[in-house]
Amino acid sequence: MVFNNLLIFVYFLMTKFYLPLLSMKNYIILSILFLLLSSCLDNVYPPLIITGAVTNIDKDGAVFHTKITDLGKSNVLDFGFVWDTIHNPTIENAEKYIFDTQAEIGNYEAKISGGLIAFKTYYVRAFIRNAEVTTYGQETSFVSNSGKSPEIISISPLTGNLGDTLLVVGKYFSSRSVNVKINQINAEIIKSAQDSIYAIIPSTLIKKTSEITLINLNQTITAKDSFSLVSPVINSFEAKTGTYGDEVNIKGKNFLRKPSTVKVFFDKILADFQIIDDQTIKAIVPEKLDNENCFISVSMNNQIAESIDKYSLLPVEITDFSPKTALTGGTITITGKYFSPTLTNNKVYIGGVLAKPISVTKNTLEVSLSLQDTAVYESRNATVKVDVLGNIRTFEDKLLINDKWFRRANAPESLQLEYKFCSTCTPYYHYEYASSFVIGKTAYIGLNDKKEFWAYDTEKNTWKKCADFPGTPRTYGTGFVFENKIYFGKGYSGRLSTNATKLNDWWEYNSDNDKWTKKADCGGYLHPI
Repeated sequence: MVFNNLLIFVYFLMTKFYLPLLSMKNYIILSILFLLLSSCLDNVYPPLIITGAVTNIDKDGAVFHTKITDLGKSNVLDFGFVWDTIHNPTIENAEKYIFDTQAEIGNYEAKISGGLIAFKTYYVRAFIRNAEVTTYGQETSFVSNSGKSPEIISISPLTGNLGDTLLVVGKYFSSRSVNVKINQINAEIIKSAQDSIYAIIPSTLIKKTSEITLINLNQTITAKDSFSLVSPVINSFEAKTGTYGDEVNIKGKNFLRKPSTVKVFFDKILADFQIIDDQTIKAIVPEKLDNENCFISVSMNNQIAESIDKYSLLPVEITDFSPKTALTGGTITITGKYFSPTLTNNKVYIGGVLAKPISVTKNTLEVSLSLQDTAVYESRNATVKVDVLGNIRTFEDKLLINDKWFRRANAPESLQLEYKFCSTCTPYYHYEYASSFVIGKTAYIGLNDKKEFWAYDTEKNTWKKCADFPGTPRTYGTGFVFENKIYFGKGYSGRLSTNATKLNDWWEYNSDNDKWTKKADCGGYLHPI
């Protein structure tokens, strides 16, 4: 509730002059109303204050005057002045000055030097308040000559944490038009007066040592002292090696019990931890750790301390796998220890093909063999190799891939021929016009309207490019094998069409020296069926 002296004045005027003019009936009614009002006033009887004239207006400010005439029935919380460039300033939205003495009936004055701008008209009211009401004196006004520049005397604490309260002590502060910046970051102000400001250290502050600046009515001042964030320090940790889920004791200092600001990392992976005291943190090796050798770091107040030594994960160990015979699409289970709890960090290669991980426990790893429509295995007797974060272990035993059909190495893609049904159709690729021959354990394939010629070793399951065919690229060529040589020719230059050219040249390929030799042309031509 807000009371003005005028309310009290009107009440006494009505009591003194108006009641004698009433009839007895109206007198009784009005008396009852006054009794009710009197009862309410007894509960919230306000303290009373008068605003005096503003004097001594100069370049250093002005002197405000007030008089307390009644302390009311409740203890006075505080009293002082409010002023603004608009009428009827209030505590909530104007500059204010609060006396630091106990309220008593009598006269008070204060030299106001802050919160004033030269040549501005200000409206001033004295105020006094208790727990129930705030009373304002009548308004007076003056034109400011100027005010004193704000000064910072001290800041405290000089070291602290994100979210701590910083006290800036000084003189001539504005109680509302003031900004506190810490390393150029705006700090939230929770309380301000002409000689003190309380601000919160911003959570986004990252610089260890920061400058404190105050922007007061467009004037910028800087504190002589700086503020420093408390930073963590790591001296050592134990143990240096282990596996996922193990405990690591980190020793250092400045470990504060503030989970919102303290974090522990293995490499860049956040770890669960418990702060034992300001010198000890017990951390758990995170399951998502994907670096076998990493630094441990503690982050606090956006400051990071990193260990000198590295923490090392124990390398994977393997003991067995089963079954020893499997079909593609089936599964095998590998036993051992120190597998990664992150399934995809465990890579298993079977016959050179990456298997699909299915599940992992502390001592087992289950994987599925890829189907042969997407995978080409090196051999039916496949090597099983386990790779966990770069630590590779290989079984001596082989896995037998027992599919009825076994896929061999793909034919060279460069031999494929592109074909479109129309100019805008999606092309497809084929070996439709390729010619093939076999000499011993080696198969040969080539042409397909190109010059390329390739040899496939059936024992090694490998392809090797041979000397290019020196004649015209063709389709529907024909030939045969005699001893270690291939005889080949005829066909059409290009695919069969009305403008295809019939060919009757004849060639010999020597597989011993990888050479082509031109032979006598073959008479006539062969027409494809």
